[in-house]
Amino acid sequence: AAASGGYKRQEDAAAKQAIACGADAASRLPLPAAGMWEGYATPLAEKARADQPSFILASASRRGRDVAAQVAALMDAPCFTDGKNITVSGDTVTCETLMYGGAAVKTASTTAPLVLVTMGDKAYDPAPADASRSGDVAVLPYASNGATVTERRARPAQTGNLGEAAKVVGVGRGFTE
Repeated sequence: AAASGGYKRQEDAAAKQAIACGADAASRLPLPAAGMWEGYATPLAEKARADQPSFILASASRRGRDVAAQVAALMDAPCFTDGKNITVSGDTVTCETLMYGGAAVKTASTTAPLVLVTMGDKAYDPAPADASRSGDVAVLPYASNGATVTERRARPAQTGNLGEAAKVVGVGRGFTE
């Protein structure tokens, strides 16, 4: 089953934006109604084997980190999570990664031919968009991983008023009453 029409429009818009900002091509990943995003790990690894990119960048969301780690394992490639300040010097890729909830930064380097990096949406300013750019938008095939989703439901919104809270705990920032 294909993704709903609204979601397909979002995928198309994101693919066109990626091309306008400098990508030569983009892939859409339509999620089947009973599928999980993890079902794209094998097709993504197969595409990487065929295309031989130097980098694969993924969202630093829980799902993005999970799929990136699976692709890295399938490709026997390093995966830097929550990456920032990526530099390339010759064959060496250096990346800073956040540790301890962002309280510390670790710098790691690799000479691997493929590097996966997960990063937040605002890790870098977007490249200027050029609407005249064109590129291919392909639909990547889904490969079932054996798991079936039987239900999807939105998490109920939760709100809180910090001013009325008896205690507020800020991880890494201390405690206050």
